[in-house]
Amino acid sequence: MTTKTNSKMSLEDLRDALAEQQSAALYNELGAAYLAQNNVTEAEAAFLKAVQIDPEYIPVYRHMMMISAMKADALKALEWGALAVQAEPDNIDVKDKLVTVLANLTLPVFHPNVHWLIYECLRTEGVAAQPLVLCWLSMLRKSPDFGALYKKCKLKNYETFEKSFSKIGGYEALAGSYFLSGLQKLLVPDYEFEMFLTYLRRYLSARVNETLNGLDGLKQINLLQALSAYCYRTEYIFYVSAAEQKWLEDLRAKVEREPENASMFEVLLLSCYLPLHSLSNADEIDSCFGGVEEFDDYLQIQLLNHKEQHAARKKVSVLTAIDDDVSVKVQAQYETFPYPRWQVLAQNASSADYETFLGDDFPAQLKGDNAKILIAGCGTGQQALEHGIAFPKATVTAVDLSMTSLSYAQQKKQQFNIGNVTFHQGDILQLGAALKPEYELVVSTGVLHHMDDPEAGWQVLSGLVKPAGLMRIALYSEAARQFIVRGRAAIAAAGYGDDDAAIRNFRHERQASFKKDDLALMHHAEDFYSLSECRDMLFHVQEHRFDVTRLKAALDLCGLDFIKFEVGAHVQGLYREMFPDDLLMQNLTHWEVFEKKHPQTFMNMYRLWCKKR
Repeated sequence: MTTKTNSKMSLEDLRDALAEQQSAALYNELGAAYLAQNNVTEAEAAFLKAVQIDPEYIPVYRHMMMISAMKADALKALEWGALAVQAEPDNIDVKDKLVTVLANLTLPVFHPNVHWLIYECLRTEGVAAQPLVLCWLSMLRKSPDFGALYKKCKLKNYETFEKSFSKIGGYEALAGSYFLSGLQKLLVPDYEFEMFLTYLRRYLSARVNETLNGLDGLKQINLLQALSAYCYRTEYIFYVSAAEQKWLEDLRAKVEREPENASMFEVLLLSCYLPLHSLSNADEIDSCFGGVEEFDDYLQIQLLNHKEQHAARKKVSVLTAIDDDVSVKVQAQYETFPYPRWQVLAQNASSADYETFLGDDFPAQLKGDNAKILIAGCGTGQQALEHGIAFPKATVTAVDLSMTSLSYAQQKKQQFNIGNVTFHQGDILQLGAALKPEYELVVSTGVLHHMDDPEAGWQVLSGLVKPAGLMRIALYSEAARQFIVRGRAAIAAAGYGDDDAAIRNFRHERQASFKKDDLALMHHAEDFYSLSECRDMLFHVQEHRFDVTRLKAALDLCGLDFIKFEVGAHVQGLYREMFPDDLLMQNLTHWEVFEKKHPQTFMNMYRLWCKKR
């Protein structure tokens, strides 16, 4: 019989309890306590003891999966992950942790168990599966069915693709659930794969009312819906040739003039090039589908979400004026291009994750009935709503410049029925006068570096944090973004504008703007693969970058103490090799040395936690 533990116990208490009774549950909790202290060796020993006592104690599977990942033993991590998924197939937390294990992993050969685990994550609503994308793509390319089709496609240009693709005997692989679920859920940072989808879209548009060999009408409809969802999520960043543009203009005119004469295939293909809500007769489009249940999700994405966001706009209050020159320019960019257009919300977000990560630096009052959290620069609201789920007793205030982004956020709040989050339009620079210094946690990720004076904005926010309260900040790294600095300079020198067509043309002609090594880094950046994110990365009206020296100075200026960076298991392993005595990884001087050796470490920004003095 296994002993259950119902509360967090200290290491000393756990050892005392284990002296009285050996149980898998107690050893599992002991391992979690060691893990919170970054003591991987002792944590693993405790978890293995739990397995020895009770091999069927399911909670330990997840921990062993994470331990194996931290030790860079991917295959062992996958074995534990498979056990965890088999034991609890509907447990979202297990699949969320599996996502972290598979993140950025690629395998040299097809592995059916990995293929199955990825699909399990993709098919489960509520799992944020984007970190799986590279592993998903590696398995797709090496799969017996799709991989064979993909290898036959010549991607030098459309003409060579059309010639090779038309010779393929059957296209059943395009209707595979693994491929289609990936298109529905993921954004693939791979330019070759984007070319495949771009050419496939053009191939289908040239045969708009035909069905491919091996696909019946329903399978081709499923393919077009998935492709449409992918194009919508990338904000139609694919390059459009002159031939396609002429076809597109004619088809749009037909659908707007006489929608009753447009075929289902024509409307679906049109939505692979532009959002249906942009049509002048958008309200009539759903009649083309005759209330068919299979199109509910498609219409929700293409039409209904947009209507709901427009209605939600009225429920967002204005908290401050926006009159700073740079703030006005940044606001204008995000009013046109809300960022990001997310779909999945982490429904199992929990304060326990923060407690485990922060350890003794986690303030107990953050879980209290009157806790207050501020999300400054909330964008389209994903982060704010996840904090609302993680801290259900707290009041979460979320502020952003862009009313369009806030409308998206408000619609998602209504969709997920999260009542403890409120959205407001306002400027960080003026929050000191609009809000009280009463927040246990202030979060501002990817925002301050777009201000005229980031440190001034940071000071305003730190003034709203209670003593011993927390801040979570994310800022661009000078070292990691040097290829982007060079790219921005090349784009400016070439005279590109910053509208949709200019960005598509730049990407199509990108080799003229980037050196080979810089282009390789660009092709691996997820931000390159959607219109608003590409604009944010390369065409933003304002950008600052930090190094560790500037971070130190800003922390001192704001009266904050550094706690730790958020970094993955691989980086943690490299850091421990360089600085084995710094178990908590809290020495900024060490991190400065580490980043010089590994300049791409903070490609996804410095993500740091700090505490108000």
